[in-house]
Amino acid sequence: KLVFTYFIIMLITLLLFSYYILSTMKNYLYEDEKLSVTTTSNVVASFAVEYIDPETQRLSRENFTKFIDGLGLDSQMRVLLLNRDVQVVYDSQNNRNMLGSAQVSPSIMAAINGTDGFMEYESEDFDILFDAAAPVFNNNGEIVGVVDIVYAPEGVTKIHNAILGDMAVLILAISLLVGIIIFVMANLVSKRIVDFTSKITSMSDDGILDEKLDISGHDEISRLDE
Repeated sequence: KLVFTYFIIMLITLLLFSYYILSTMKNYLYEDEKLSVTTTSNVVASFAVEYIDPETQRLSRENFTKFIDGLGLDSQMRVLLLNRDVQVVYDSQNNRNMLGSAQVSPSIMAAINGTDGFMEYESEDFDILFDAAAPVFNNNGEIVGVVDIVYAPEGVTKIHNAILGDMAVLILAISLLVGIIIFVMANLVSKRIVDFTSKITSMSDDGILDEKLDISGHDEISRLDE
């Protein structure tokens, strides 16, 4: 029981420590990705006005597409450009069903009101998605649209899962090693206790109460013969 108890305590400690390490690492990576997608939305928004006709408010789709392609964005980043009525006028994934549709997510509504918007949510497949929106200003400081970027940080998930697998193997190896060490040490200690109690029992049965016990060693158990 003593060996099993020590082993369980050690295993729980390792699991809690591993959870803390993984959680801290994942949060750090997510924060870095959040900063990246927010910065990207602001960069795109700052240049988007150059591709919008100031009179007709029409987008030069071909030139804007070349601009987006030239940025070399992550393939998991979906770029949407919306007009002042929050209707989609550009979709980097070329989804025709999106064009002309109104989008009223909290991040977009924040951007159309002049501030950066950001939200984090789960997709239908339970994947984490980041949604960052930034207002598009013309030369007069008026809001003429919104750039909205939806990003699935799959890289973070892959890194997390890879480290989780390595951590599981490491925990198993450490658990086995420490378990063996605890088992050996516990047996050594229990053997000395058993020997000690056996001698005490033998002396008691023989009626010998003043004989000094001969217990070798320098630990607490050996001091009991003094």
